[in-house]
Amino acid sequence: MSDHKKWTPGPWRVRPGFSDAHFVVVAGEYADEGEPDLLVHVGTANPQDAHLIAAAPDLYEALDEIVLKYGRYLPMRELSRAKAALAKARGEATAGE
Repeated sequence: MSDHKKWTPGPWRVRPGFSDAHFVVVAGEYADEGEPDLLVHVGTANPQDAHLIAAAPDLYEALDEIVLKYGRYLPMRELSRAKAALAKARGEATAGE
């Protein structure tokens, strides 16, 4: 796997917020004890938005591993999209992407 990860170590988890349209994503070793290393407030009527944010590190790891192990077998269009998504997650995407 690539050595580009600079985000907060997980696990990342979703917690209920103060309303039906508010969720909190927390991460870090002591997040369950009320001392998260990461705290993201997500205001949305769709709880799946918060779950997608919480799944981001796992999705990155899985896609990165697929690209590294099987990239040479993937069609060029899909490989390019996967590499672009990984670059975006690392903050390397160009403006407008």
